Amino acid sequence: MKNYKLDIYTNPINKTCGFIYMGYQGNRLIVGYTNNSIADRYKKTAPWGNWFGIDLQSFKGWDNLNSLLNKATQKARLKTSKGKPLEFEFKGELVKMGYQSNITKDFNRIAEEFLIYICNREFGKPIGRREEYYTMLDSIFPTDTKDNVINNILENHFVPVWELMLEDVKKYNQAEHLIKLYEELRPWENTA
Repeated sequence: MKNYKLDIYTNPINKTCGFIYMGYQGNRLIVGYTNNSIADRYKKTAPWGNWFGIDLQSFKGWDNLNSLLNKATQKARLKTSKGKPLEFEFKGELVKMGYQSNITKDFNRIAEEFLIYICNREFGKPIGRREEYYTMLDSIFPTDTKDNVINNILENHFVPVWELMLEDVKKYNQAEHLIKLYEELRPWENTA
């Protein structure tokens, strides 16, 4: 089993991309994404939990999204005067190519939504949303360590579907697409 442990001070490779994380602290399992360090997100100055996560840029399919953005940037640059910002034209190029304009923002949000969906199936509805957190895992998996439970969710639930989705980045902007893929891969599992 691959260990997706993150240091609390680790920054994502690319702040536009960010990373998805799971962690536990006290009696809570915490789920989310950040474009900065986890420490910045929770305003903690010292390690206060055990964190696991995946830098979204580390996926093999990230190249598909990256090349799409580069292609749209090049097309926009051809139509933009030197020294002028690309933002409006860049978004316009993405729309013409069949993608939503806020592609990188959606990328983070939808990855988080999908991870939350998996956790809802595994553990039941969360007990809070500001930080997406669930009742601690001890009562659910008394024989497994928390680390193993988190790694299992990332490695066997989140990662396979996310990599499948990145093979066709045109569909990535729909959380429903990820959920449908997940249900097809794991139809035998009951919801919590």
